[in-house]
Amino acid sequence: MKKTRDLQSTEAFRQLRQNEVDLSKSQKDRNKLGQFSTPRILADELLEYAQQSLASKDVRFLDPAFGVGSFYTALLKSFGPDHKALGFEIDGEYYKAANEVWKNYRNLDLRKADFIREGVKNYEKANLLVCNPPYVRHQHLSSETKNYLKTITKEVSGKEISGLAGLHAYFMLLCHRWLDQDGLAIWLVPSEITEVNYGKTIREYLIDKVNLERVHFFEHSDVQFEDALVSSCVIVYRKNEPSKHVVQITTGSSFAHPDSVFDISKEELRGKNKWSKHILRSKSAEHDPVNPEKKLGDLFTIKRGIATGNNNFFILDKEQAMALEIPKKYLKNVLPPSRYLKGDVVRLDEDGFLDTKKKLVLLDVDLSMDQIQAQYPKLHKYLKGGMEKGVHLSYLTSRRGPWYSQEKRNTPSFFVRYMNRESKDQKTHHSIFIKNEADAVATNSYLMLYQKPSNLLAPFAIDIWSFLRKGLNKTLYRYGRTYGGGLVKFEPNELREIPITV
Repeated sequence: MKKTRDLQSTEAFRQLRQNEVDLSKSQKDRNKLGQFSTPRILADELLEYAQQSLASKDVRFLDPAFGVGSFYTALLKSFGPDHKALGFEIDGEYYKAANEVWKNYRNLDLRKADFIREGVKNYEKANLLVCNPPYVRHQHLSSETKNYLKTITKEVSGKEISGLAGLHAYFMLLCHRWLDQDGLAIWLVPSEITEVNYGKTIREYLIDKVNLERVHFFEHSDVQFEDALVSSCVIVYRKNEPSKHVVQITTGSSFAHPDSVFDISKEELRGKNKWSKHILRSKSAEHDPVNPEKKLGDLFTIKRGIATGNNNFFILDKEQAMALEIPKKYLKNVLPPSRYLKGDVVRLDEDGFLDTKKKLVLLDVDLSMDQIQAQYPKLHKYLKGGMEKGVHLSYLTSRRGPWYSQEKRNTPSFFVRYMNRESKDQKTHHSIFIKNEADAVATNSYLMLYQKPSNLLAPFAIDIWSFLRKGLNKTLYRYGRTYGGGLVKFEPNELREIPITV
């Protein structure tokens, strides 16, 4: 009983110190360094699962991103204090807090060190690894660090990881050498690693190098970290020779009590490039109104919106454009953010601008600066002001001639919101499509749908707008790329795969 009370008081102190360190850092800094602490209940669930799954009674625990020790508390609760544990923490403030909390726990070897630079030969290998690795995006990794990580992780996987991979992906591969034979690994990582291209090397590693046992997908509307906008999954595997077996897929808000459980063969999993949405789609086929004959890509050519190179400069509101005395022929009507639309159909007003709450236009001029200076002095002054700010030197503008002209696009039949909020109810549909009855184009916050010739659809008869207006339900949202809070992004290739219903 005393040990239980001691752990409870230690855990209360741990949470206090963790909150103090969290609050001392700005949200921007925590995002940059990928510092998102594991929720208490989830940590307990993962270690309880490990306690039931680990055959050895002699536990050698490793957490390479220790933080203040959420997983270590859970380890003590599930396994007791008489087991070796090794933790690494690079951040001085989190390390100091953790050291204060755990200084009396002699079986914990806590190191203030950059794990990716540590050599495994200096330590005893672990038979239990549980980790919430730092979610540091690739933009925040230096070229030297990336090259170093690519080299050492290629030795593990046999393949070079994408340069777009975040630090969490490298952590998973690095830890292969730290885990003993038959050791159990449990990772809490962003679910995008199962979907996006940079995660391909990780997915191949899980199939070919270890025995993948379980993948749990949390609901996209259920963010595991209150301060991070990513949805999460848990990946469980053992380090031994891959064998022919099935992988358990679970979903829901609780790892310990999932809403759905099903098995998928390893070979079937190998054939799926984007695991989560394709697995879930195939296993919920009875809810998926799929007509195998047609997909959205059969009806439309789907392209991103126009990339201007500087929206703040090239997109003007109507009043600003009129004040600059820019002729209408050098202005393209451009779709405003969806909150300024009056409905799901865009039309022109009597003046030839969009009938929307906010009227925006895209500057697109093909005259020389000398011609503009002679004919439109106010516009010339505006463009000169842009040059003083370096607008003409950006990657896109510097490759256009003239730099203030735009990519030439025809008027699309429909628009699609690039980012959307997933419907929580399986049967509830959410409209994401906008019909273009004007001459509007859009920036890259939308996708643009160009209708293919009608003869390509025969004999597939369908009222296209009625179908699109119906929108997407929860099942069809799984074709998109999922983020926290139910946020879903559709890339053109993903939108093309959405099945057509009649």
